[in-house]
Amino acid sequence: MDCNNIVINNIEEYTQQIIDGKLILKRTIPIIDANSLFKKKIIGSKIIKCKINNCVKDIKKYKELLLYLLFNNLESDLLQDSYLNYTNENLNERGFTYYSKIGKSIQGSNTIMTLKEIIRVIEKLENYSLELQIKLDNNEKYTIII
Repeated sequence: MDCNNIVINNIEEYTQQIIDGKLILKRTIPIIDANSLFKKKIIGSKIIKCKINNCVKDIKKYKELLLYLLFNNLESDLLQDSYLNYTNENLNERGFTYYSKIGKSIQGSNTIMTLKEIIRVIEKLENYSLELQIKLDNNEKYTIII
Protein backbone atom coordinates (compact mmCIF):
# COMPACT_ATOMS: atom_id res chain seq x y z
CA MET A 1 0.00 0.00 0.00
CA ASP A 2 1.17 3.48 -0.87
CA CYS A 3 2.03 5.64 2.17
CA ASN A 4 0.18 8.52 0.46
CA ASN A 5 -3.17 6.78 0.91
CA ILE A 6 -5.48 6.49 3.88
CA VAL A 7 -7.84 3.51 3.79
CA ILE A 8 -11.07 3.60 5.75
CA ASN A 9 -13.08 0.40 5.94
CA ASN A 10 -16.89 0.53 5.89
CA ILE A 11 -16.89 4.14 4.68
CA GLU A 12 -20.55 3.73 3.67
CA GLU A 13 -21.39 3.81 7.38
CA TYR A 14 -20.27 7.46 7.59
CA THR A 15 -21.14 10.83 6.12
CA GLN A 16 -18.24 13.08 5.21
CA GLN A 17 -17.60 16.79 5.63
CA ILE A 18 -14.56 18.98 5.34
CA ILE A 19 -14.40 21.71 7.98
CA ASP A 20 -11.35 23.97 8.29
CA GLY A 21 -9.32 21.57 6.18
CA LYS A 22 -10.21 18.57 8.36
CA LEU A 23 -12.11 15.54 7.13
CA ILE A 24 -14.96 14.83 9.56
CA LEU A 25 -16.64 11.42 9.47
CA LYS A 26 -19.99 11.05 11.21
CA ARG A 27 -21.75 7.72 11.68
CA THR A 28 -24.94 7.43 9.65
CA ILE A 29 -26.38 5.25 12.42
CA PRO A 30 -25.26 6.66 15.79
CA ILE A 31 -24.14 4.49 18.70
CA ILE A 32 -26.40 4.68 21.74
CA ASP A 33 -26.09 3.06 25.16
CA ALA A 34 -28.75 0.68 26.48
CA ASN A 35 -30.18 3.14 29.02
CA SER A 36 -30.67 5.80 26.35
CA LEU A 37 -32.20 3.26 23.96
CA PHE A 38 -34.75 2.13 26.56
CA LYS A 39 -35.89 5.75 26.96
CA LYS A 40 -36.98 5.66 23.32
CA LYS A 41 -40.08 3.95 21.95
CA ILE A 42 -38.57 0.59 21.00
CA ILE A 43 -41.77 -1.43 20.89
CA GLY A 44 -42.28 -2.23 17.22
CA SER A 45 -38.60 -1.71 16.40
CA LYS A 46 -36.74 -4.01 14.04
CA ILE A 47 -33.21 -5.40 13.92
CA ILE A 48 -31.49 -4.12 10.78
CA LYS A 49 -28.12 -5.77 11.35
CA CYS A 50 -26.85 -8.21 13.98
CA LYS A 51 -23.18 -8.91 14.64
CA ILE A 52 -22.13 -11.43 17.25
CA ASN A 53 -18.39 -11.51 17.93
CA ASN A 54 -17.91 -9.40 14.78
CA CYS A 55 -19.71 -11.97 12.57
CA VAL A 56 -22.84 -10.79 10.78
CA LYS A 57 -25.80 -13.06 11.54
CA ASP A 58 -29.04 -13.17 9.57
CA ILE A 59 -31.18 -12.46 12.62
CA LYS A 60 -33.95 -9.88 12.32
CA LYS A 61 -36.13 -10.59 15.39
CA TYR A 62 -35.33 -10.18 19.07
CA LYS A 63 -36.77 -13.56 20.12
CA GLU A 64 -34.78 -15.25 17.36
CA LEU A 65 -31.60 -13.60 18.68
CA LEU A 66 -32.33 -14.67 22.24
CA LEU A 67 -32.95 -18.27 21.15
CA TYR A 68 -29.71 -18.24 19.14
CA LEU A 69 -27.74 -17.13 22.21
CA LEU A 70 -29.40 -19.70 24.47
CA PHE A 71 -29.04 -22.57 21.97
CA ASN A 72 -25.35 -21.88 21.44
CA ASN A 73 -24.71 -21.79 25.19
CA LEU A 74 -26.84 -24.64 26.54
CA GLU A 75 -24.24 -25.60 29.16
CA SER A 76 -24.23 -22.12 30.68
CA ASP A 77 -26.49 -21.19 33.56
CA LEU A 78 -28.01 -18.32 31.60
CA LEU A 79 -31.54 -18.70 32.90
CA GLN A 80 -30.67 -17.82 36.48
CA ASP A 81 -31.82 -14.25 37.28
CA SER A 82 -33.71 -14.04 33.99
CA TYR A 83 -36.16 -11.25 33.18
CA LEU A 84 -38.38 -13.79 31.41
CA ASN A 85 -40.36 -16.77 32.63
CA TYR A 86 -38.82 -20.10 31.61
CA THR A 87 -39.75 -23.67 32.41
CA ASN A 88 -38.27 -27.06 31.52
CA GLU A 89 -41.79 -28.35 30.83
CA ASN A 90 -43.14 -28.67 27.31
CA LEU A 91 -45.76 -25.93 27.65
CA ASN A 92 -47.70 -24.34 24.83
CA GLU A 93 -50.33 -22.58 26.90
CA ARG A 94 -50.71 -19.55 29.18
CA GLY A 95 -48.44 -17.58 26.85
CA PHE A 96 -45.62 -20.15 26.86
CA THR A 97 -44.06 -21.54 23.70
CA TYR A 98 -41.90 -24.66 23.78
CA TYR A 99 -38.57 -24.49 21.92
CA SER A 100 -37.23 -27.99 21.37
CA LYS A 101 -33.75 -26.76 20.36
CA ILE A 102 -33.15 -25.49 23.89
CA GLY A 103 -35.52 -27.87 25.69
CA LYS A 104 -37.37 -25.03 27.41
CA SER A 105 -40.66 -23.19 27.29
CA ILE A 106 -40.48 -19.40 27.34
CA GLN A 107 -43.38 -17.15 28.16
CA GLY A 108 -44.02 -14.45 25.57
CA SER A 109 -42.65 -10.99 26.28
CA ASN A 110 -42.59 -7.60 24.63
CA THR A 111 -39.66 -6.01 22.82
CA ILE A 112 -38.37 -4.21 25.91
CA MET A 113 -38.18 -7.30 28.11
CA THR A 114 -36.73 -9.47 25.34
CA LEU A 115 -34.02 -6.90 24.56
CA LYS A 116 -33.22 -6.54 28.27
CA GLU A 117 -32.86 -10.32 28.45
CA ILE A 118 -30.56 -10.35 25.38
CA ILE A 119 -28.34 -7.71 26.99
CA ARG A 120 -28.31 -9.62 30.30
CA VAL A 121 -27.32 -12.85 28.52
CA ILE A 122 -24.53 -11.16 26.50
CA GLU A 123 -23.14 -9.52 29.66
CA LYS A 124 -23.19 -12.88 31.44
CA LEU A 125 -21.37 -14.74 28.64
CA GLU A 126 -17.60 -14.55 28.51
CA ASN A 127 -16.00 -13.81 25.16
CA TYR A 128 -19.23 -12.60 23.56
CA SER A 129 -19.91 -9.23 21.98
CA LEU A 130 -23.04 -7.96 20.30
CA GLU A 131 -23.60 -5.10 17.89
CA LEU A 132 -27.20 -4.42 16.88
CA GLN A 133 -28.44 -1.85 14.43
CA ILE A 134 -32.06 -1.12 15.26
CA LYS A 135 -34.73 0.81 13.37
CA LEU A 136 -37.49 2.32 15.48
CA ASP A 137 -41.10 2.72 14.31
CA ASN A 138 -40.42 6.42 13.64
CA ASN A 139 -37.54 5.37 11.29
CA GLU A 140 -34.78 6.54 13.67
CA LYS A 141 -31.82 4.16 13.55
CA TYR A 142 -29.35 3.37 16.33
CA THR A 143 -26.48 1.03 17.00
CA ILE A 144 -26.10 -0.60 20.40
CA ILE A 145 -22.85 -2.36 21.31
CA ILE A 146 -22.67 -4.77 24.24
